[in-house]
Amino acid sequence: TWEPDEFHKKQVWENSAFHLETGEIKADYLDRLELILKKTDELGMIPIVELFYPGQANKMTTSAQKIALDHALDWLKATPYNHILLEVVNEYDHIDNPESILHEDHIADTMSYIKEYTNHRFLLGASLNGGYTPNDDVIRNCDMIMLHGNYVRKEEFSNMLQTIFTNPYYINNPKPVIINEDDTYDFSLETTATSTAAATATTEAHHHHRSRGNHYDTCIQHHVSWGIFFSCRRGDYKNGHGYQCIPVNWDVSTHRKKTFFSLTQAY
Repeated sequence: TWEPDEFHKKQVWENSAFHLETGEIKADYLDRLELILKKTDELGMIPIVELFYPGQANKMTTSAQKIALDHALDWLKATPYNHILLEVVNEYDHIDNPESILHEDHIADTMSYIKEYTNHRFLLGASLNGGYTPNDDVIRNCDMIMLHGNYVRKEEFSNMLQTIFTNPYYINNPKPVIINEDDTYDFSLETTATSTAAATATTEAHHHHRSRGNHYDTCIQHHVSWGIFFSCRRGDYKNGHGYQCIPVNWDVSTHRKKTFFSLTQAY
């Protein structure tokens, strides 16, 4: 029996554009990425290209990471595409090796290296685990502040944003804030901006995730970019309806999907 939680925690798969032992890049992954970048350019979309994921990066030596980084940047520089945002690493506070170029103690320096290596061609950032905010060095060196909202209640979520907005380095040099991963669940219109005093006891009971609040609505109010995360930990996957993990079903086929798109249309 497939248990999504346990499977996710163990990270047993090897799904990376890099050979983990050497850092050499895999041509077939680049071929697929080329198709995505070409199509998004045609559609006027701006993709976020993630270079490293901790579940894979933690299996690489620091030397292999450096080689992989240069190979990825060389390939991106050789393309004609300038509509790309770079996420250097997803949730860098999950990087175990303190010597890693992706570790929280070194990620700001790695950002500076990438900017110099690419002649500042690509805007970049790096994300943290849900509820955590970057230190001053990262805020100073990134082009966009990437945060996650997983497992964060509404009050904590608002506090997380305020921590950024009141940071002296942000105040001196404001930059986009992007929530590019958030597993907030309830998107029903009754529980967002129109809910507060008008919500009935019946609605309260029906939307049992309401105490988490709706981060999507909060981000709209604060002019923060927001992206949904259809997590393996959510019920969408139990019946083969997920977006994030296999098996993937791109239909708008669950209550969560339907309310998300309805709320988006309402905005």
